[in-house]
Amino acid sequence: MLQIDLSAAPNGTADVLGHVSALRPLPLRSSCSGGFEAEGIDYDRRSGVLRVIVISPGFCVLTDSKTYKFTRG
Repeated sequence: MLQIDLSAAPNGTADVLGHVSALRPLPLRSSCSGGFEAEGIDYDRRSGVLRVIVISPGFCVLTDSKTYKFTRG
């Protein structure tokens, strides 16, 4: 999982610098072999909860993809 810190809020009119930090690896577990895909699907600023889905490879995308919730602290 990566964190991207921006130098300013994007406004569409000026360049914004960013710094990328590696936070932690995501759990990659499946009964199928192959490559996984991870997607950040929701961040709630009020609660500080990030939900991430890890999509399993191959046919297992239908049976064992997982959603994880992360909080800071």
